[in-house]
Amino acid sequence: MRYISCHDDSWSYPSWLIDPYRALALLSFFAKGVPMISLEESTGHGFYLQRLNQVRNLLIELRRGTAEYRALESAPGVFAVERNYNGKTSVVLINFSPREKNVSLTVPDSLAKGD
Repeated sequence: MRYISCHDDSWSYPSWLIDPYRALALLSFFAKGVPMISLEESTGHGFYLQRLNQVRNLLIELRRGTAEYRALESAPGVFAVERNYNGKTSVVLINFSPREKNVSLTVPDSLAKGD
């Protein structure tokens, strides 16, 4: 089970910036495991969390199979989660930096061809 925080520290939510929370929620939803979001934690983020759940339900590899985690050397602050299941692969990029980033990603031939 993956969670960002627990009910014991819900007092800190108002001090969180939206972008760091969203990056952590993204990691929670697409890393290996089951995401857990508490009621207090979802306040103000309902639509975003609903969308993450829809994407997770749409792509089985985001719920099952293996997970590989990588920091991108070409983009400091950007973290990649590669999920694989029964020949299906998804790569999720998570920006933990305080600014938007443009990232180029090179996909290995084995993934590009669907081998």
